[in-house]
Amino acid sequence: MLSRAQLGELGATLLIRVVLFALSILLEIILEMVEWSLIVASGLAAYFLLLVISYLLLSYPDVLPSRGVILLALSLVVLIPPGYVVIKAMWRVLGSMPVVLFLLILLLWPIFYLLIKDFVKDDSLALLFSFGTVLFFTLVTEAGAAFAALVIHLSISKRVWSLASRAREKASGKPLPKLFK
Repeated sequence: MLSRAQLGELGATLLIRVVLFALSILLEIILEMVEWSLIVASGLAAYFLLLVISYLLLSYPDVLPSRGVILLALSLVVLIPPGYVVIKAMWRVLGSMPVVLFLLILLLWPIFYLLIKDFVKDDSLALLFSFGTVLFFTLVTEAGAAFAALVIHLSISKRVWSLASRAREKASGKPLPKLFK
């Protein structure tokens, strides 16, 4: 029988090995993306720039909120090229490793649960919906990645909308209409 100290040492060794394995896989994915890194970097920079501009348009009281909403919607289109490159690089590496694919499912499930819980108030429904999203993301690559990007984008848009609503209310006394509940 192992003592507590030996169990702790064994657990620490196992954790270090898992972290090193995950870092080596992440390095492989990054090396696959190196040739496309300019597309990924410029696409993400354009996405965040459009988010900032839409926040400014939504928070300024003299501008119609529809202009900021249009930019929020268009910012999702900017995510398509970098998302495609990242997904292709990820699946070139992960396609041959089913254990890592299973670990990816276990890693992404709580993340998507927290994102989807903002939109679905029932915990069990949010849990099932997030698990379905993760399975869809891992099994049907392109369509699943597009759906996952949509869920992430909606969560970010909700945050931008609430921040802009607070800023507009401070400036003019009238908040934006309740778009997300």
